[in-house]
Amino acid sequence: MLQKFIQLVRANAVRAPALPQDLGYRPYASGAVNQLYNSLFCRDPGLRLTGQGVAPPQLHGVIVETHLATGLDVLAVFADGTVRYIEPSGEPVACDLSLPLRCAAARLLGHAKLVLPRIGAFERQRKAPPARGNVRLSFLASDGLWFDDGPLSLMRHEPEAGRLVWHADELRQFAAQAAEGRRPVRLHDVVLAHAA
Repeated sequence: MLQKFIQLVRANAVRAPALPQDLGYRPYASGAVNQLYNSLFCRDPGLRLTGQGVAPPQLHGVIVETHLATGLDVLAVFADGTVRYIEPSGEPVACDLSLPLRCAAARLLGHAKLVLPRIGAFERQRKAPPARGNVRLSFLASDGLWFDDGPLSLMRHEPEAGRLVWHADELRQFAAQAAEGRRPVRLHDVVLAHAA
């Protein structure tokens, strides 16, 4: 299914029309990729009409957004083990469910479950994509959207966030290898290159 979507995106990548205002942010040139990007956050305000809380919060997914010099890099992993990856160029990557990819996804989710109770901020509204050089860790939980963000150069040194960034990097490597047999630039390498 994702492979069909990617083929459709590539076929219409010339310059898709902008998304309507109510469908979210538009960090990519392709309207179809923007639609995929916004759907990763599972934000449907209509589901929260009852106002009922959920305790304890359950983690449904983690989205790691990193604004690199080449564009917005987005990696999403969900509790069912599925992985979605959008390269900074705006190219969605089809991810198979190979054993290394599933194991890397499980490690990222496992650590995120430990971090969720200690995470900093809860948001009713989703924020715009992070600024250049920043990383945002968004946690899709049963009680809403939680996040932690900041400069990648600092976040990678924080005990909890740094470990999540490391796990996300590992997962990105497997996702790209599974898709096309290639290896993307590691986020840690980007930080070191900018520091030099």
